[in-house]
Amino acid sequence: MNKHHIGTIADISRLTADVFKVTVKLDFVPEIKPGQFLNVKVPGFTLRRPFGISHFDAKAKTVSFCFQTRGEGTKALAKIKVGEKLDILLPLGNGFPNYPVACGATPSLVKGNFSRVMLIGGGIGVFPLLTAAKDSYAFLGFRNRESVVLEKDFRKVAKEVTIVTDGFVTDIAKANFDRIQPDAIFACGPHAMFRALKEINFPCPVYVSLEERMACGFGACICCTIKKLPSKIEGCTEGAGCLTARVCCEGPIFLLSEVII
Repeated sequence: MNKHHIGTIADISRLTADVFKVTVKLDFVPEIKPGQFLNVKVPGFTLRRPFGISHFDAKAKTVSFCFQTRGEGTKALAKIKVGEKLDILLPLGNGFPNYPVACGATPSLVKGNFSRVMLIGGGIGVFPLLTAAKDSYAFLGFRNRESVVLEKDFRKVAKEVTIVTDGFVTDIAKANFDRIQPDAIFACGPHAMFRALKEINFPCPVYVSLEERMACGFGACICCTIKKLPSKIEGCTEGAGCLTARVCCEGPIFLLSEVII
């Protein structure tokens, strides 16, 4: 599959003071699995920037991604204009486990058949969860009401949406677990949120979407590696025979129980 595309900016909108949504028109939209990402060449910069895919529409031939302005690259991207061209690699990585792996063999990411999925998102971590939100129970945490994004988008497709701006979204999700009884959890957010999820130890698989600095986006440069516990070796601890995995290729979706965070 050709992953290299030159798209045209169809729309760029400001969601909050520092969060933007970019919609790109392509010649065609390839098959995209929820949880996959794209890698953008920002004009004037050498290294690409990875972003989770938040929306895609094969009929309209559009793909959208959202980002927060943090460094010079994202600040430059926020200034792009409608009608300008954008060099993109997509789709990259593996989707959530209801879908087959796309690159490499990651034993834990087999096809699933989850009928009741709980989504747990923290801040800008909600972006890649939207494509997996259909018929889900979404718990989305933000610093305050002013930083809430994509609420309407989630409400269009999810069964339930709970917005958390006071307290920890992980605690609210835990309090609702027995009521919902999900057979899987998909999560994306800061590492502190992942550590909280590990401490809760939900009695179902928890799959997390990780974010790391990367260059190529398809496994060649090996600069986005994380430490991973071998799924068949019990008692493995950090530094004791752990494996490495490439977030761009074996990920970005991993079983929380198998990654060292």
